[in-house]
Amino acid sequence: GGGYLIADPAVSSLAVLIAGSVCAISVELCLAFGERVLTTFVTQRAVGPRAGQVDPMDTLMTAIAEAKRSSEALLHHYAVLELRNIALHEASTRQCIYTDTTGGTWRALMNECLGEIDALTTDLMKRTKSMKECGQPNVLVQLLSLAGVVSLVPQGAHGARDATRSLQVQLWYIEVISEIASRSASEDGVGVVRSSLQRVFTALLACRCALDDYILRDGALEKPSAHVPAGTSRVRPALFALHDVLDRSIYRMVTVFYESIPHIPLAQPYAAALQPFLDFAR
Repeated sequence: GGGYLIADPAVSSLAVLIAGSVCAISVELCLAFGERVLTTFVTQRAVGPRAGQVDPMDTLMTAIAEAKRSSEALLHHYAVLELRNIALHEASTRQCIYTDTTGGTWRALMNECLGEIDALTTDLMKRTKSMKECGQPNVLVQLLSLAGVVSLVPQGAHGARDATRSLQVQLWYIEVISEIASRSASEDGVGVVRSSLQRVFTALLACRCALDDYILRDGALEKPSAHVPAGTSRVRPALFALHDVLDRSIYRMVTVFYESIPHIPLAQPYAAALQPFLDFAR
């Protein structure tokens, strides 16, 4: 067909080796670039006059705030991803949260995470209300809205969602607050986090309730039927991702704080929403 066929096994093996090396180098360069972007444009910019003795969590939270103020979405993604990495894998850095006896580091982290989760909850509630009042928007608009490309709330509406907001970042925030709160049971010797468990549970459960209402109205998680033609399924990957992350995050906290939960005061709707998790029936 006009192409070239490598018949010599040695030449073929060499070609495969070269291709593999190029791929490995490309991946390494991408990772190095990402780390450099975070270090140069986020972390270093947030380091103030206390350079050399800066609390890494304080630095990162400052970087996140600066990235949001300047609407630098890529840097915001990198910074929140680094926050997630700390929550999941870096016990020594997490100690900066738990050993700050003033509670300032924990409050800054909690307010940042819960602010994003509450914004997602509000957005879901507005969508549900919009569908009730105006009828269900078409499928394409709903998918674009959930991805943060467009908003279901009219542009002039009070509190309308910023179209640049990313669901992925909000999923990371959910994981971060759940991980930091859960790991406090074994790592927080001072008890910095314990007094805030009510707020964390309330935010996660409120978001879960808002998602349930949206799904009930939208039918977005209906399982595909054998009688439904291919390509017409109502299953929405983005909603499944949110559903899954919320459930895993709530279960994580329920498992860790199971015996303490009866002593955590929750409003009746959230206590009812929590019960299936306590019964491990979700």
